[in-house]
This record gives sequence, C-alpha cells and structure tokens, in this order.
Amino acid sequence: IASAAAEIADELSNSKPPTRTLKEETLVKHMNRLLTGDDTVEPTSATIPQMFGTATGSARNDPCTAKQTAPTPKSLMAAMACVCLSESGGQAEQICSRAQAAGENWANGAAPTVGHIHNLIKLCPPALTHELTAAELQAAVDSIVDATTATATDFYLGSFANNCDGQQNNGRCIKWSATDGSRPELNPHTPWLKDIAQIASELKQREDYNRQVAAAKRTLKTLQGEAQALKASIKIQRNANHQPLAAGPQESNKPVAASGCEAITQEEQCRTKPECEWNDKATGTEKKCKLNTTAVEQQATKAGTGDGVEGATTEKCKGKLETECTKAPE
Repeated sequence: IASAAAEIADELSNSKPPTRTLKEETLVKHMNRLLTGDDTVEPTSATIPQMFGTATGSARNDPCTAKQTAPTPKSLMAAMACVCLSESGGQAEQICSRAQAAGENWANGAAPTVGHIHNLIKLCPPALTHELTAAELQAAVDSIVDATTATATDFYLGSFANNCDGQQNNGRCIKWSATDGSRPELNPHTPWLKDIAQIASELKQREDYNRQVAAAKRTLKTLQGEAQALKASIKIQRNANHQPLAAGPQESNKPVAASGCEAITQEEQCRTKPECEWNDKATGTEKKCKLNTTAVEQQATKAGTGDGVEGATTEKCKGKLETECTKAPE
C-alpha cells in the first residue's frame, strides 16, 4: 500500500500544470486582446487603430496580409473586416451572414467604418455563461484552419481571386505566407489565431493535470480504506492471540455433602462409598447411612499436602520404632 501511494506521488510530481495561471480574469484579458488587439479594451469600444494596429486606408492588401514587419491582421475584429466587409461599387454583399445590413462596406477610397465592424461582432451568437474548455477553443481554431485554402506558396482564408485587396474582381481574404511550411495557427505573425491555439493547448494541459490529480485522490482514498481495514484486521487478530485459555475440568477437593450419603438406604451401597459410613443403631429420624467425617477430612488433607507414598509411610510409622519403619518389607 505504501509503495502504491509513493508511486502515485512520483507521477504527480513529474506531471506539472502549465506555468501560466489560467484564471478567469487572465482569460478575459487574453480574449479582449485577441478580439480587439488590446487586453484592456472591450469589443464594443474598440477603434480602428486598436484593431489593426495602425490607421488603415481603403486597400485591404496591406492590413489583411500576414507579414514579418508587423502582426497583421492584429485582431480577430480586423480579420473579420478583411473577410466579411463588402466593397462599394455594386459588388457582392452579405459575404459572411445574410443578416449583414446592406451598404456596410469597406469604403472605396477610405478606411473601414468602425461601426460596421462592431455590427459584425453583434452577428455572432451570444456568449453563454459556462466553463470554457480546451475542446471549445480548439474547435474554433480548427474551424478557421479548415476554411483556409493552401497554394504552393500561401494560405488564404476567405474568398481569393487574384489577390486579397478586396478590389473589384479580386478576393476578400487574409493571406499567410506558407513558404516556411507552418500551419496558419502556428504563424507567429497572426496573434489572434496563434494565441487562441496556444491557450487551447495550455487549457488542455491544465484539464489533463486536474483529471490526473482527481484520479490520484480517488486511488489514495481507496488505499487509505484498505490500510484502515488491514489495521483493524491486525488488531482483531492480535486480541484473539491474547485471549486466556478456557479453563478445563478440574478435580474438586470439596468434601462430599452429607445429603449424598443420607440419600442412600441400602447398606451395601453405603459401604461402597468411602466417604459414607453405615450405622445399624440409627433409630427414628436418624439416617443409617451418614457422612464419614473422619474419612473425608483425611482425604482432603492428603490431597492438599500431596504427600503421596511418603505421607502414607509416615502415618503407618506412628507409634512404632524407627527400626521397624525402616525395615525392608518381606
């Protein structure tokens, strides 16, 4: 039992949770930064420079292409603008949702309107208050990666046609360079996707560790129960080994009760009992068979002293010369 408990302790010591503490307030800040580009800014109040990291013009090519000079798109709200906002000039609308309002475009010759991007966020399903799991985050990452298109040199998310600048006859998309062979969620220049994947990984490690701790606690509780049962069993066995032996039948040295002799009415039966004596002269209510008190006292004395043969010899030598006692029997 002790060996099993020590083995469990070793397993827990070798399996440590992620170094970063994933508390609720920490996750809220992370999610704010992923959505808006700033961990102190809520999505409802984010500005264009916060979303994109800089002022943005009418062309989508620069703010919607991941590059090494600066993280782009910097936030998820910027990424949604790159993919979902239509262009002016009669091009397709309602690209990401049929609920998009007509005319909410990435203006031709100007930066996108911040209110249009806020409206995109409002189209997302309302968040339910529940415990966030690694599986949920990983599913969100996988859904984005599954929607990408890979070419020989790049990854694209959205609708690609010639380019990702959003102009007429061109696509509305996000572009990653794939020349390094990395997957989009591992690209260090797309923090809004890379960081979600990293949090999902850390959260999974935390969940795995918590499950391991819970399993260890259950096993240790079982071992504790087994140890207590074993301790109780040993105590019962020890008590059983120290129980006094049952007293066996012992020879009684008590004199025979007088009533035992007085109940006998036949002379022959009375004389067969050494502790009884027959009295022919008894009359009236006297019992002819009575207790021989002299014989009983002699028997009790002999049993008490344990003299044996030596005692009998002494009795026979009373009143005799020493030479007669010591003379060898003929």
